[in-house]
Amino acid sequence: MDEDWLPQSHEIREDQTARVLRMTVPESSPWFSGHFPGFPILPGIGQLYLAFNLIREREKKAGRNVALKEIKKVRFRKMIAPGDSITLEVAHHRINPGRYSFTITAAGTIAAQGTMIVQEKEEFAERDGDGPIT
Repeated sequence: MDEDWLPQSHEIREDQTARVLRMTVPESSPWFSGHFPGFPILPGIGQLYLAFNLIREREKKAGRNVALKEIKKVRFRKMIAPGDSITLEVAHHRINPGRYSFTITAAGTIAAQGTMIVQEKEEFAERDGDGPIT
């Protein structure tokens, strides 16, 4: 399923704290289906999904299987249309490695930014109540 929802991308940079990808969201992406007829834009949940997926890949390379615990300070500033080229950057916090900031830019302008907090999935198994997003 992820192949349908994730645009093809190429890596620009990766180091110990950050990873940056450039991608084009194809017009055929299911994200645009019904959002909105006659004026398609990439919904905010789609942008969050792209950011979390990149964080999840980064954590997986480090041997951790994570779930999304919390999203903070998200700002959607620019609409992303079908065919737009975007740059996605995720960077983890140096002191709190489960905290990531993300920025999506389109045409040199910030389209979205915010903070995501992830936690290893095993830690959620011990809790009652609200669960993680996996």
